Amino acid sequence: MSHRPPTRVSGALSLAAALLAVPTAGSVRAQVASIDPPRGAVDAFPVPGNPFTDSLTVLVYRPAGYDPAPTYPALFTYVGDLYFRRMNLPRYLDSAITVGLTPMLAVGLPTVDSLEAFRVGSPAAADFQRILAERVLPEIERRYAVSPDRDRRWLLGFSAG
Repeated sequence: MSHRPPTRVSGALSLAAALLAVPTAGSVRAQVASIDPPRGAVDAFPVPGNPFTDSLTVLVYRPAGYDPAPTYPALFTYVGDLYFRRMNLPRYLDSAITVGLTPMLAVGLPTVDSLEAFRVGSPAAADFQRILAERVLPEIERRYAVSPDRDRRWLLGFSAG
């Protein structure tokens, strides 16, 4: 089996990761939290053709001044509710963009109540991955100006393997 070498993480993504990882008392996080930046918008839509019993919703952050003409890098997050609602990822991205982070889209992938959907190798996990690849990603690409370049798409937050 061939493995693709890891993609070099850009400074912009490193900054975004640092903003989420720095403790509340940290100076960088405190500085960014004190900025009152232009606010991006968050859209929500149901997963098309959802076969799960859960109501699956995709959350999409668009930076302030979003223009559908250029394409944007995209940060995809598993457990989107956690990153968008509890950790307030859109607010951090607003602030980080204000201090120089490349504007990007952030996509909060739906949370499935069944842990089986996240258990590597389980049939439910295969179904969930297929839904993401065949239904969610094409819908995101249809609705938003997401870069087609794999090096400008990142996935965050899958701790199950």
